[in-house]
Amino acid sequence: KEIKSFALSNQNSFNDALFEIDKYYHIEAMAVGIGGLYIYGLSADNYKVRNLALRLTEATVYASLINLATKFVLGRGRPQVNEIATNFKLFNTSWEFTSLPSGHSTLSFAYSAVMAGEYQNFFWKFGWYAAATLVGAGRIYHNVHWFSDVILGAAIGYAVGEFVNRH
Repeated sequence: KEIKSFALSNQNSFNDALFEIDKYYHIEAMAVGIGGLYIYGLSADNYKVRNLALRLTEATVYASLINLATKFVLGRGRPQVNEIATNFKLFNTSWEFTSLPSGHSTLSFAYSAVMAGEYQNFFWKFGWYAAATLVGAGRIYHNVHWFSDVILGAAIGYAVGEFVNRH
């Protein structure tokens, strides 16, 4: 609740622009990016790029399925609708009770984990994880997720991305 209060009390034009990332780093933009990578890989006859696009697709599908199943089972109330973080309606599909885990965080960390695994370079990895972290922070800033929603979403996404990288 303190994190929610902090985020809401620090809203300004700079933060509005910074946390706008959560509108672009989600499944629609990812699908366009993945499709573009695959088409490039096909046209350039580049197996590595095509394989990257397929791994990103795999991570997106796994992460989405785990996320949606968890949301349905747990049915946690969203912060903009519920004043307390402990309001749950199990096995619920209404938007107001699909807060846990954050879908944006799950997908952004799954995508970032796969991308970060492409090169053993600190700055490359830092950039991808920083972008995913900003997405999670943006979900709190926009008052659509609790901090723990973002943490669980990030953990699921990271685990899925690492699974895809290793298998």
